[in-house]
Amino acid sequence: MKYLLVIISIFSLPFVAGAQTAAPDVTEVVSAYEAWKADPKDRKKRKAIKEALAAYTGEPAVETLNAHIGLLGYSLQNDRPGMLRETAIAAATHLEPVADIVPQQYGEAAYIAAAALFNDQQDPDAMLEMANIEGRMYALRTGEGDRPQFAEDLYWQAQAWRGAMDAYFTSADLEQKVDQESIQAILARWNATDDDINSRASKSGETSKRLPFCKGKLIQSPRMRYPGRASRKGMLGSLILRYNFDASGRITEPQVLASIPFDDFDERVKSTVVQWVWQPDNAESVGQTCRVERRNIVQQFIFALD
Repeated sequence: MKYLLVIISIFSLPFVAGAQTAAPDVTEVVSAYEAWKADPKDRKKRKAIKEALAAYTGEPAVETLNAHIGLLGYSLQNDRPGMLRETAIAAATHLEPVADIVPQQYGEAAYIAAAALFNDQQDPDAMLEMANIEGRMYALRTGEGDRPQFAEDLYWQAQAWRGAMDAYFTSADLEQKVDQESIQAILARWNATDDDINSRASKSGETSKRLPFCKGKLIQSPRMRYPGRASRKGMLGSLILRYNFDASGRITEPQVLASIPFDDFDERVKSTVVQWVWQPDNAESVGQTCRVERRNIVQQFIFALD
């Protein structure tokens, strides 16, 4: 059976800025949260703040948002996947009505919940949840106005997770089925399917006066090999790499955008791809009718054991 060592990325989980004075309907939450913060290892105090949040029925407020974020940050560092998932779902559910106002906090909570679901239960629905995060972050990183860095980071992390999960669920000895049509439907809602992304990239380059990229093939020599340490552990992995082609067609400036599990495959991928070269179909056409220089190429690498 294939095994995937999964590690949840620790984001900043920033608190929400706002008024410091608690409204009457959040007084119980504030009191319980302050008591828990003074002694976070006290199980009774933690239970009290969780119960206070569960009992709160009002609109999300600064105080309730920060209580959820504080609990999730603690859970991320200290809890096993089952309890972490429970805490992350509670936070994401509470933040969802104000996701447009606090997109980073909501996105990170939902991301952690999806990863914890996979860690805890290996549930195919984790891929659906991760696809929704991927699509939402894609919309943020390509929209008008500010394009926040957290959206860029979360977009690639969610995409890497989907790749790793897909490798796991398509293992020959697993019976779980992933609904790929539902995944594509989710991405389509955010205009984040491969067709949407390619169309956007094509339109953005229509005004370019540069020669088109030469048709050809990527000579992948030496071949990518499974890192020995990861192979011995039976690890599956997913890595997303951005790189450029220089004037000779060689890969330069490889940058890891996301890696699941973190760091285990990074150096092997980077040290291998810099030896690869783009070979045009017609070498004499280079510089005349086409070019081999190209920037910002994104490629995903999936590592899976047979």
